[in-house]
Amino acid sequence: MDKPPHEFEPQWLVTLKYWWPIAVVAVVTRLVRYREHVAKNRQKFWRMDLIWELVMAGLCAVVADGIATRFDLDRSQAIAATTIISWIGLKGLQAMLFGGFKSGNSKGV
Repeated sequence: MDKPPHEFEPQWLVTLKYWWPIAVVAVVTRLVRYREHVAKNRQKFWRMDLIWELVMAGLCAVVADGIATRFDLDRSQAIAATTIISWIGLKGLQAMLFGGFKSGNSKGV
């Protein structure tokens, strides 16, 4: 042990340092996607859907962190996974996964 016990960072601080970029990327990606829908006149900007997008960003960050933990990804790979999952959303991820299973495609999606 190189550091004395009083110099170790608490576990919550290590987790926070790992989580804040993932959460920020998820929120920004979902807001960009939401803005794209607004630009195409699919919906108005100031609606309850805007709050739902923030909740969805949190859920996408949790799913992406679970995937990053499962596959032992480093921080940059975890952020890339978060961007992809946040862009397609949880329903898109579900459609990709179960669509590959339903079609009987053994190669995956």
